Amino acid sequence: MNCIIDCYKKNMLNIKNVDLSNLREISLYLLSSSIKNDYQLQDQIELFEKTITLTDNRNLSFIKELTNGTFKNLIEIDYYIKYLVKNSFNKLPENILNILRIGIYQISYMPSIPQSAAVNESVNLAKKYGHQGTVKLVNGVLRNFIRKSDELKKSIEDLPLKNKLSIKYSMPEWIINYWSKSYSEQELSLLIESLSLEPDLFLRINTLKISVNEFLAKLDDLEIIYERTTVEETIKLKSKISIKDIYGYYEGFWYIQDLGASIVSKIVNPSIDDNIIDFCGFPGGKTSHISALMNNTGKILVI
Repeated sequence: MNCIIDCYKKNMLNIKNVDLSNLREISLYLLSSSIKNDYQLQDQIELFEKTITLTDNRNLSFIKELTNGTFKNLIEIDYYIKYLVKNSFNKLPENILNILRIGIYQISYMPSIPQSAAVNESVNLAKKYGHQGTVKLVNGVLRNFIRKSDELKKSIEDLPLKNKLSIKYSMPEWIINYWSKSYSEQELSLLIESLSLEPDLFLRINTLKISVNEFLAKLDDLEIIYERTTVEETIKLKSKISIKDIYGYYEGFWYIQDLGASIVSKIVNPSIDDNIIDFCGFPGGKTSHISALMNNTGKILVI
């Protein structure tokens, strides 16, 4: 992996000792620095993305999936580690704990990665960030996790409902306890399960720059799968693809906007040269949609 690194920005990120050819080590750094310094993980990832240029977008996608996925499922992953190391969990060095976390995430959630590779790469990281004892620990815990994976997942199902929901969906217990005051057990289960689902990605085509038919024809040519919606210029993207790889990303041919937000602008049904007042218009999705529907005429006052 070739990287173009600005030394000044590299010092800002404090990644001087990170091997930038090792995608898992980059994920380890982003996860560890975010947890240790209470940084927003997305801010860390965006800063990295702005300062380090990767020649292959698949590398960045891997880093994002591994880092975000580990963080998103942290409560579940920590449950497995605690189960396997017993009372030693709180004694684990920070980097070793995070190496175990990203190792377990790869084994559990990234089926395209051979389990042996997940273990071996984690062991290699432990050699750099630990000592002989922690290297053996990482190797043993991850291999034990592979052997006992079914047993561990079953143990979650046997827990009381609130504990099960917290671990299974990595939802903090205080949130579950708070919601349980307002919802039945069945409603609580459905609510938390729905929050764990991957949201649909909707694109609203910018008709000021490209027609709907022209844009969709281009997606067809590129074999990008989509689904039409009740709003003519809004589609649901079905293909799993990096945002930057979608046709028209740099040209501004589309805007990420949920279907419900697109429907609002259609209900307003603005006409050419209308004067519109848009209350609470941040970040501007519906405002720009209304502008497109008016063909960039009239006036919009955003408050």
